[in-house]
Amino acid sequence: MSFTNTVSAICLVYMAAVVVFTVMSVACAPGRKGKLRALKNFKRGKFILIYAAAIPLYWLAHTFNGEPVGGALLLAIKSCVDIVVLKYDYSSAAALMQANTFYRIVIDICFVLVAVNAVVFVLTLVGERLFNFFANRRSLRAEKVYLVVGYNEQNLAVLRSVKKETGRAILLCGGEKEAEDDAFLAKRSYMRWNGSLDAFIEKRFKKLAERSVHVVVNTGKDEENLILCKQLSRLIQKLNDAALSEDRGVFVYAFGAPENTSAFVHFVEKSKGRIRFVNKYRLVAGDFVSKYPYTMYMGERELDFEHAVVRQEVSLGVVFIGFGKANQSLFLTSAANDQFVTRQNGQIVQKAVRYTVFDRKDSHNDKNLNHSYFRYREALREIGEHEEDYLPLPPEPADISFVRTDINDNKFYRALRECLSAKGGELPYNYVIIAFGSDMENLDLADKISAKLKEWELSDTTHLFVKIRSARLSEQVVAREYAEEDGFRTFGEEDRVVYDIERIAGEAAEQMAWRRHLAYTAEYERGASAEAVRAAALAGWYGRFRQLQREANIFACLSLRSKLNMLGFDYAPISDARPAAEEEFMEKYTAGDPIRYTGGELNGKKLIEYRNEDFERDSVRKTFAVQEHQRWNACMISHGVIPSSKEAIARPDRGKRLDIRRHGCLTTFEGLKEYARIVAGSSGKTEEQTDVIRYDYQLMDDAAWLLSSNGYKIVRRAEEDKK
Repeated sequence: MSFTNTVSAICLVYMAAVVVFTVMSVACAPGRKGKLRALKNFKRGKFILIYAAAIPLYWLAHTFNGEPVGGALLLAIKSCVDIVVLKYDYSSAAALMQANTFYRIVIDICFVLVAVNAVVFVLTLVGERLFNFFANRRSLRAEKVYLVVGYNEQNLAVLRSVKKETGRAILLCGGEKEAEDDAFLAKRSYMRWNGSLDAFIEKRFKKLAERSVHVVVNTGKDEENLILCKQLSRLIQKLNDAALSEDRGVFVYAFGAPENTSAFVHFVEKSKGRIRFVNKYRLVAGDFVSKYPYTMYMGERELDFEHAVVRQEVSLGVVFIGFGKANQSLFLTSAANDQFVTRQNGQIVQKAVRYTVFDRKDSHNDKNLNHSYFRYREALREIGEHEEDYLPLPPEPADISFVRTDINDNKFYRALRECLSAKGGELPYNYVIIAFGSDMENLDLADKISAKLKEWELSDTTHLFVKIRSARLSEQVVAREYAEEDGFRTFGEEDRVVYDIERIAGEAAEQMAWRRHLAYTAEYERGASAEAVRAAALAGWYGRFRQLQREANIFACLSLRSKLNMLGFDYAPISDARPAAEEEFMEKYTAGDPIRYTGGELNGKKLIEYRNEDFERDSVRKTFAVQEHQRWNACMISHGVIPSSKEAIARPDRGKRLDIRRHGCLTTFEGLKEYARIVAGSSGKTEEQTDVIRYDYQLMDDAAWLLSSNGYKIVRRAEEDKK
């Protein structure tokens, strides 16, 4: 019996090792990928490990029953094959089990583990599909659902970012073998589809006009994304006007490279905004401007808080190191948003930011820049001696220059220092933004430039930012080891900024922009009911509007933080511990220029009566209005819009031809008065009726309402932010 006990003990140890190994391989697997690998290994063969223990145990039983060694082995293998399908050969082992208690305990344990192993194996195979079946049933009936099209790591991040309280999420893929496992581990469902995507959605999702279906198109190939946009545009066109609301119907978010913008915008316009082009570099730029507004580190040295202007002696600069897709998008977004004014001889004048680009390529010559920002410069050249045919032309939004050099050039640091240093008694205030290479290359250069800034004694006036795509690297290494000591900050973490459904759908920004559009429409439709204003706003947003007009509202809201900073305020979520400061803000904002309220309300917003005579007051309100029009001009110019002539303004369309990217209001603040006179003369209306200056006042007049209705409050700026 000692031999039987020895073999039984070995089998017991083996089974214990298999159990421990199996449990630990899953429990200790690093992250989602590790657990996925352990799951696949179990299905692909690791499940048979436990059966190996049955062979020597049955061999002992058959030899005990008198079978020869070779025959006992063959019978043991046969018994093991039977046990795989839970057909226990109990009779063959009964005699030995009765004779040896230890053997009986070991083989009973083997029988139990075989049963558990079989159940786990079945659940592994079928559990995913059962989960997916019921998850899909819930998703197909959900009021709000997100369909993520394409199987890749980025889309899995998008899938995981959809919170259950926000909506249901489904991964749509073409049948890739690993998609089922990945979706299961993300606790989301998946569906296979082929053929036409619009037909698939129409068949599987009923009553599209009464629910909210959001489709994220990111196959990894722009050509495929564009084909799907074509298919989805057919579906959108089938929905009638009743389905066009801000939260019902089909919404599409199509990823694409910035160099292919025009191809995607074609379907944006065709779908009247239901299809939205997602440029990941634009998302990164928008996040940067929101997180690090240019005024963030300005204090009494740079700002005149009493008048909400930049001090005249301050020079504003931004340095881009590298001018690829990320920094180019950041320049266009910054130029459209970071517009400032100063006071000179009692007048409000532009205080332009000077942008300097360091790049080893000829970055100045670029089709996207030529089509957008530089189009205005070319228009000024063409207008030339015919300037009298136009309203006063605004200056270019920014002063941009290009330095073609490599970071390895021994003249690089000399040129950078000259760019950041004070000149002629100026007080420098600079941002340096590094985005030229890989995360490690960017980090390495940031560390070197940080050391140089300390050497040059420019650390206090220069704020350094480095693009790090990896959120793990940014959070675990850069933020803890570099940022605090070396004084630079990161941006561009793609999992957080790009592949997140709230960023892609832009729900927070879109909601605020929508409310801004409602306020604009209410002023345009003065006297109309709330229902009529809402209907008119919807008809514009999902009807007449072009992509540029929707983006203009988003850019307006994006500028709120820097505007508040100019008066010493900021905004924060309502849950923020700091006390609300709306009353203090309004007191400073309206000093000497009170807002004329009508006593009525619309959508929770106090209605305001604007009169042309009020626009002559020299006040903080007017300063912000001038700055806002300057920002609107910059936004239009950054999108390639150029001015319309006086002759065009006198026509019924008032020179507003966004199909050819021309606008009659692209003029100076004072030029808007002449615009109103021309329109009044050609339309038979009064200048009070044709005035457009009121819209420049409106953004900051409504700031407290706009923020509070979107879950924010106005607060005092933290003192450390002003250092």
